[in-house]
Amino acid sequence: MVNVLIQLYVAEEKIALLPISYDSLNRLMPYFREHIFTQVGIQDSVFRKSMEYYMAHPKRLEYIYTAVVDSLSLQEQVVPNEYSQYAPPK
Repeated sequence: MVNVLIQLYVAEEKIALLPISYDSLNRLMPYFREHIFTQVGIQDSVFRKSMEYYMAHPKRLEYIYTAVVDSLSLQEQVVPNEYSQYAPPK
């Protein structure tokens, strides 16, 4: 579950940094999601059911999101963002 969420967040970030319209971004995300689910070997319905379970068990969901945030923070430190050229200035 952690791996899937990490990949989804990274995909969303990559898409959000592309210089295209918001509507186009929203149309792209389902294809990225489908690719991620195929790559990981789960179905969208299984992912949704898992999320429903964890949303009904917030403490367990907190552990998962802690692992996601920790992994993304580490990844951000180790791997330079190849899309940073599209990011708005801070």
